Amino acid sequence: MKRLYHFWLAAAFIISVLALPGCSKFLDVNDNPNATETANLDLVLPSAQAAIVQAYGLQYTINGGMWMQYWTQNPYANQYKAIDSYNMEPANFDRQWSLLYATAASDLTTLTDGAGAAKNAQFSGVAYLLKAYTFQLLTDAFGDIPLSDALRGATVLNPKYDPQQQVYDSVFTWIKKGLSLLDPNSAYPIESGDLIYGGDVDSWIGFGNTMWLRAAMRICRVDEAKAKSEISALFATNPTFIQDDAQMEFQNVGGARSPIYAEAVALQVINIRSSATAIDRLKANNDPRIAKYYSQISAGGYVGLLQGDYNSQPTPGTYSSVSLNCIGPVAPVRLLSVAESYFLRSEARARGYSTESDAQSLYNEGVRASFTTQGLTTAAADTYLAQSSADAPDVAWPGDMATQIKRIITQKYFAFCGNETFEAWCDWRRTGYPDFLIRSVNSAFPGDTKPTRFLYPNVEITRNGNFPGAKLLTDKVWWDID
Repeated sequence: MKRLYHFWLAAAFIISVLALPGCSKFLDVNDNPNATETANLDLVLPSAQAAIVQAYGLQYTINGGMWMQYWTQNPYANQYKAIDSYNMEPANFDRQWSLLYATAASDLTTLTDGAGAAKNAQFSGVAYLLKAYTFQLLTDAFGDIPLSDALRGATVLNPKYDPQQQVYDSVFTWIKKGLSLLDPNSAYPIESGDLIYGGDVDSWIGFGNTMWLRAAMRICRVDEAKAKSEISALFATNPTFIQDDAQMEFQNVGGARSPIYAEAVALQVINIRSSATAIDRLKANNDPRIAKYYSQISAGGYVGLLQGDYNSQPTPGTYSSVSLNCIGPVAPVRLLSVAESYFLRSEARARGYSTESDAQSLYNEGVRASFTTQGLTTAAADTYLAQSSADAPDVAWPGDMATQIKRIITQKYFAFCGNETFEAWCDWRRTGYPDFLIRSVNSAFPGDTKPTRFLYPNVEITRNGNFPGAKLLTDKVWWDID
C-alpha cells in the first residue's frame, strides 16, 4: 500500500502540472511523448490511471452529479452555476479532453505499443482495457472524436474525427485484445505501478469482461444485432465478471486527496449541495443508503434543495449536505463497480441477450452489492428488496420486460449516487430512466430539455484544422435514439 501511495503521489504531480492553465497547448490529441523502448512501464501505467481518475472523478462526476440531480449548486457559492443551469461554453470542457487525450491515451498507447514483448504483455493487456475505457468515456461524452488519426505526432497535425459507431468498433477490439494478453500465470507479472487492482490480473480480466458487456449494452437500442453478437461472443468465453470495484483510493494528505474534494470542498465553501430530486426518491423507497450519500439536517431527517434553485437563500442547517463518503478527501473514484456488473447482466438477461440465471436474481445481487459497497449489510438489502410496490415504488421486481428495464436502471441510479454519476447520465440518455428528473429552476433551455452531450472543447475548435463543427449541449450522440 505504501508503494502504491508513492506511485499515486508521482502520478498526481504529473496531473497537477498538466491541469495548469496553458499546459494543454503543449500536449494534444497527437502527442505521444513516451517511447516504448525507454519508458518505465510501472510509472507510465499509474500516470495513465491517474489521468483517467482525475478527469472522471472531477469534471465527469460533477457534470453527471448535477445533470442527474444527485447534487445542485450551493446557493451561497457560484462555481457550478453554469453546469446546473446548462449555460456552458466550449472552454468548460478543455481540461477533461486534454487529460484523457494528452496524458491517459498517450501513456496507454505507449503501453499497447509494447505488446509484442513477453515482458510487457501484462502491462499491455491492462492498457488495452483502459484505452477502451478512456475512448468510451470520450465518445460517450462528445460523440464523434479523433481516434484513427489521434496520437500520431507530427505526421498528423489535424486529426480527423471518426464516427462514434467506428469508435465503438475500436472499443470492442481493444477489450478483446487486452483480454487475450492477460495471463494470471505470466512469468512477467505486474509487480508495481497498478493503482487500481495492484497487479491482480484476475481482477483485470473481470474488469475487461464487464467492460465488454457495458459497451454492448450501450449500443443495444441503436444496433441491437451488434450488441447481441458481442454479448454472445462474450458469454461463449465463460466469462468471469468483476468481484471487487475498480476504484482508486486516496490519502488525506496534500497531493493525494480525491480530486473532487480538492476542487469542490477544500476551498472552504462547499459548492456541491444535495438535490431534493434524489433525496425525495430515496426517502420514498425507504432506502437506507441515503445515510451514506447525504447528512441529516439539524432537526433530523434528510432535505434536499430544489434542483438549480441557486438564487434562493435557504437557512443553513435546514438542508442536507453531501456526505464525505462521496466528496470527502479519501472518497474513492469508482470506475466500474460490482453492482453495475450485476445490473448489466440483469438487463442483458431481461432483454433476452443472455441465458444465464434469471434477471431477478441478478437484479437482487446488484442491490446487495450496492449496499455492501456503502458499508450496509446484505440483510438490510434483503429487507429493502422485500418491500411491496405500495411501500417502495422503485424496488419490487415486476413481471413485464419494459418495467423490469425501468426497475434495473432506476436501481442503478440509486447505486451510482455520489460516484458513478456520469454512468447514470449515460443510462438516462440510453433508456430515459430514471423518469422522475425535474426541470432545473434556472435552466437555460426551454421546457424540460436537458443536456445530452458535452461541448467540443475550445482547444479543438481553435487548433484542429479538421474540426467538424460545433455541437449543442442538446445534440444527441449516435446511440441516444430517443
